[in-house]
Amino acid sequence: MMMTPTNGQLLLAIVNCVLCLFVAYSCLMRAKVMRQWSTRWSWQLRYAALFGVSVVGAFAPLTMGEWPGWFHISIEGALLSIIGLGGSWEEDGVPPYAKKHNVKAKA
Repeated sequence: MMMTPTNGQLLLAIVNCVLCLFVAYSCLMRAKVMRQWSTRWSWQLRYAALFGVSVVGAFAPLTMGEWPGWFHISIEGALLSIIGLGGSWEEDGVPPYAKKHNVKAKA
């Protein structure tokens, strides 16, 4: 049984939900442009796992019965900045670290 949250906990939960959903959206968009012929399977799996964890984390009070704190928000913010800052790869859709070796982009 969950306790009644304070206003501060509700605010943190809303901020956490927004950040988690942005991370999930970023993972979904990256996974959409990654193709099997150009992306390592391990990186496709990592983005899928991060998507799932972010969706569950967005609704932590409902799924785990735990109210998020500053630590949760800082982790999601760090993940969002890491995913968002690696955006120089839009020309072929795959980040350089996730590419298979000796594969050229298809036109």
